[in-house]
Amino acid sequence: MINFKSLSPDRTEYNVLADYLMTSVNVDSKLAREERNALLSLISEIDGELAEKGKKCLICCGHGSISVLESGKLVEYASSERYNAGQKNTSLSQKV
Repeated sequence: MINFKSLSPDRTEYNVLADYLMTSVNVDSKLAREERNALLSLISEIDGELAEKGKKCLICCGHGSISVLESGKLVEYASSERYNAGQKNTSLSQKV
């Protein structure tokens, strides 16, 4: 599962290239669609159980931000920080 809307423009561009660079990405489109629908169904079921407690299922994708399911779509729950090797992250160095 990937919340594509939460990806940076550079990462989105890279993911478009994945179809050409890696033969294992979405080899079977029908199977990938079935798996995604099964995951969304499971998340929806969990959300139903958590709603009684005022909570939602957090989806921690392999790429992109932590997301929640809203109206059948992944929506960013919390923005993600992007690492840039050439830029010093002062907030990180202050926390350590």
